[in-house]
Amino acid sequence: MSLPSIAGILARREITDVSTVPMADHRAILLEAMNTDLPLAHEFLHARAHEADKAGGSVEWHESPRSELGKQLIRIHASDAMRTIAQEAWCHGKKLTFVNCCDGAVGKPPENVFLEQIRTQNGDKAKPDC
Repeated sequence: MSLPSIAGILARREITDVSTVPMADHRAILLEAMNTDLPLAHEFLHARAHEADKAGGSVEWHESPRSELGKQLIRIHASDAMRTIAQEAWCHGKKLTFVNCCDGAVGKPPENVFLEQIRTQNGDKAKPDC
């Protein structure tokens, strides 16, 4: 489960049917759970967002998918909802890009994400079997 704290958050807010609460509350619930359950990714992506500002717009990263941080990054990038919230709340609106299982960027997306995916598979930037 990506966000095990959701059940506790809903119980604390006395929400029994999430479909009855406003969309803004959905985002707030997810953000609270992400902050609770994905602290390494939160800290990492927020720091990369500030590095992207200093670097002129974008910064790339590489992390083992087997590490605790890598597992959290995968969970965020695999979910459209969580990736959107992370971009807004943690990355100051900067875009998150994810290729292969271990490479990404914060900031301006690559001009050709397809080429980046190939480079992470052919050995130029990473190994095809992380």
